[in-house]
Amino acid sequence: MPQNFFEPRTPVAPRGEPPRAAPPAPTPPPLPPKEPSWLRIYWNTLRSFTRRRLGLAPIAPREFGPRDGEPGPGRSRRRIVLPVAVTVAVAVVATAIVLMNSGDGHADHGKVSASATPKPGAAVPTVTAAPTAPATTAQPTLPEAPEPSPEVRRQVALWVSSHIGAGHVVACDAAVCTELRKAGLPAAAVRQVRGSAEDLLSADLAVVTGPLRTLLSAETVDRFTAGQPLAAFGPGGRPASVVSVAPAGPQSYTTALAADLAARKLSGAALLKNKRLVLTPGARAALVAGQVDLRLCALLANLTRAHTVSVTAFAAPSPGADASMARTGMDIASVDTYLATGPSAQAGALRKLIVGQRAPYRPLHVVSVKRTPKTNPVLSVFYAQPAPLTRAR
Repeated sequence: MPQNFFEPRTPVAPRGEPPRAAPPAPTPPPLPPKEPSWLRIYWNTLRSFTRRRLGLAPIAPREFGPRDGEPGPGRSRRRIVLPVAVTVAVAVVATAIVLMNSGDGHADHGKVSASATPKPGAAVPTVTAAPTAPATTAQPTLPEAPEPSPEVRRQVALWVSSHIGAGHVVACDAAVCTELRKAGLPAAAVRQVRGSAEDLLSADLAVVTGPLRTLLSAETVDRFTAGQPLAAFGPGGRPASVVSVAPAGPQSYTTALAADLAARKLSGAALLKNKRLVLTPGARAALVAGQVDLRLCALLANLTRAHTVSVTAFAAPSPGADASMARTGMDIASVDTYLATGPSAQAGALRKLIVGQRAPYRPLHVVSVKRTPKTNPVLSVFYAQPAPLTRAR
């Protein structure tokens, strides 16, 4: 038989010797034990946990691997779905048991559940309640700031309508704004504050009341308003004050007001030397103290260039006004020895000169007023408030 060159040669025993036996096949190494799957580990863990929670005896451990008669790795998918469903059900039951025993997260940890009630004769375990945090003391609710009475609001509206000039915007709360409109202020001059500091900063003046401080907070109001009121109303602890808005802060306004007071004193001292200006003792004292508005001082200096003018009084301070506030009105009794309110040519020329002034020296009111029944009428010249100050905006 010819030799097949594609097969290994078979060794031929020498002649006279029996053929040698083939060596035994090597024994394969034993296979390592099969590791349990994650599904079986999870199943055993949940089963042990559930039995412990229910107080059942633990199950004796056994070797991992397929049970007797259980198919091996080639089992069908249907046999895999059942353990997964049972595992999920056990997980749900175990979670419910834990929640029932642990209680709500906000419940008192010192309570003992009904399932843990000791049997008669058994030792009662001592349960120590977990220390609870001290109860937070509620902050006392601050009472709302007092609201001005209707009469106070009416007084404020009358003062603002007769002392504040056109072009000025007044910030106020809803009730005061309503009263200001009733007093004749145009809608463009009234700015109702609705809770934003921008409402306050967009105005020139503010009527500060309890409701306004509640809307903006007292800190915001004090931060952006002057500390020196132009006027204040309301006895009995229910005040309403009219103040200038100070976007640069109250300190900046105070500095400008101090500079204005110094300038008023210098102007008053210069007018006292004017021979064409006749003053009563009260009017002279007001000029010396620097209480006269600079616009009035400038107007008197202009009028006395060609006329002799007699001034009986400067307007009294507004109610509740700060002492550093200027007086913005005056009473002129005569011009060149003629009544300032009479039909003379001198009186007519005086009035024409006064009303012909340009802003900011044009007065708000120029009227004839009879102060007392026994005195002659006087020409009342009144400038609008607030007086223009050099303020940082």
